[in-house]
Amino acid sequence: MYRINQLEKAMNKEEPANSLPHAKHSSTLEQTSRITPEQRAIITDTFRMMEEDSRRNGINIFVRLFSEFPNYKDIWPQFQGITDSSLMGAAELHKHAVVYMHGLHTIIGSIDDDHTLAEQLRKIAQAHLRWGVRKFHVQNMLPEVLATINMCMGGMKPEIQDAWTTLFSVIASLVEEYRLEGEHEQNYRKGHGGHK
Repeated sequence: MYRINQLEKAMNKEEPANSLPHAKHSSTLEQTSRITPEQRAIITDTFRMMEEDSRRNGINIFVRLFSEFPNYKDIWPQFQGITDSSLMGAAELHKHAVVYMHGLHTIIGSIDDDHTLAEQLRKIAQAHLRWGVRKFHVQNMLPEVLATINMCMGGMKPEIQDAWTTLFSVIASLVEEYRLEGEHEQNYRKGHGGHK
């Protein structure tokens, strides 16, 4: 529960739109520019359908993810004591699903403004680093998101899959970028007696 609340706080933390250093902001903008205007429209439209039953769809994503990767429950301590058979009805999963879908809503709500989108993706990428989420975790979540979209829409067109694959590739790349930056900073501090 603590980790969910901390993630939610980090994602909702208000900061100036251009709070990134110029070089980092440019790098993040370079990533977000990979998502074409057509893909942004597709993502927005398909997410609206997912939001019609947001909680159920979020739960479905995580049930599928934990079924495919049971060890991912270890990332979030609140899931560790919950058996697979009772996971679907667990209040902890319901809460986490709501937070996850809210995070997607925040990203997609800013998808038409590169600067805002870059800032939202930075916040989410950095918040996930605290829990040890890495690039491959994000990549491994994509099939479960696509399966849920397929279920909501009664089918999956290639352009929908391409749009969401690009979005998740951007998020995964930023998670990795911030992770490496954080490791570099930690190593630098260790090498300089803990001082910048």
